[in-house]
Amino acid sequence: MDAVQRQTRTQTPYFLVRALTPEAITALALLTGFYSLALSVNSHYDLAALMIEMALVFDWLDGLVARRLDTASRLGVEFDSLSDVTAFGVAPAGLVYIWATQAGRCLGRDD
Repeated sequence: MDAVQRQTRTQTPYFLVRALTPEAITALALLTGFYSLALSVNSHYDLAALMIEMALVFDWLDGLVARRLDTASRLGVEFDSLSDVTAFGVAPAGLVYIWATQAGRCLGRDD
């Protein structure tokens, strides 16, 4: 394949959709993690937990789509790691911390 064919192939709309679909799903997982934190701050603990579960589904789906479309990039790997830390590290920890402190509960306290 010469340079002209390669350049036109990488500029087609299908190529862009194929390359950006896993990243768009990863962005949804990242946003649900952030939204979970916002819901936790507003004392909607059940919905915050649901958003973490939705992030789990989006994380599974973006891996599946990336493997099926055979689109792997360094940016995608790093973006997925950022999404995982937010959705499965920061959001659950924030949910538990805010639930334990904001509602007047104190873990380990004997009254």
